[in-house]
Amino acid sequence: MFVQYENRAFPYSASVIDNLTFLLHLHRQAELLLVLAGEIEMTVDAHTQTLTAGQLGFAFPNCAHSYMTRRNSRVLLLIFDAALAGDCASALLTQRASYPFLAAQAVDPDIHYLAPKLLRPMETRLMKGYLQVICARLLERMPVEAQVAGDASDWTHRALTYLNEHFTEPIALDDLARHLNISKYHLCRAFPEKIGCGLSAYLKSLRADHAAQLLASTDVSITQAGYDSGFESSSTFFRVFKQCYGLSPRAYRASKRAQADDRR
Repeated sequence: MFVQYENRAFPYSASVIDNLTFLLHLHRQAELLLVLAGEIEMTVDAHTQTLTAGQLGFAFPNCAHSYMTRRNSRVLLLIFDAALAGDCASALLTQRASYPFLAAQAVDPDIHYLAPKLLRPMETRLMKGYLQVICARLLERMPVEAQVAGDASDWTHRALTYLNEHFTEPIALDDLARHLNISKYHLCRAFPEKIGCGLSAYLKSLRADHAAQLLASTDVSITQAGYDSGFESSSTFFRVFKQCYGLSPRAYRASKRAQADDRR
């Protein structure tokens, strides 16, 4: 399943995911992945590492990253606005990891203890406290460097940013090529090579994931969730959503609410 966390509708999420595979994506939130079992390949900017149980990967805000499970994996994934990390917020917004992975023995015990607690509903003040401790421990162990403004010159980064901001609107290859000021024919060849799929499939994944966020975290109607996510018809929404998640939108919402009830 290819799922995107572009342009996230909510400032925070925590989940345990089996066999996670994400295409290259970026967003304004930080993203922490802790491997619980199996192995997963994670790419952050130019760094790629196969992570196994106990190891950790971290993408600072606005860093392009992707995941690939080739056999099986179980991971704990935290995605959150930098502002929720308290005193660590400035570091998250102005730095990036020079090497974004930690070996199992380098992951502080506080991270192992606090990250699973974030899976349960809790007071915002307490959640912020946990995230601040997690980020402080992470920054103690992970080498960092100043963010480089040059990323904006890379068409891949600019394309992801543009799609992040406009995926709920109709977008054609011509529109994206014009925005990037590159040939449509070059983009048609290069986009699948860089991103992992064509533009149409990528937009469907962005929209399906946004709809999933709405279904899991709001009371908006199922039909409205589809339209708010950029789908032009209910039939397309239902078909694409089931392709991405293996469930109808209604069944997905019911499963997420049941999981939330179990954690209370």
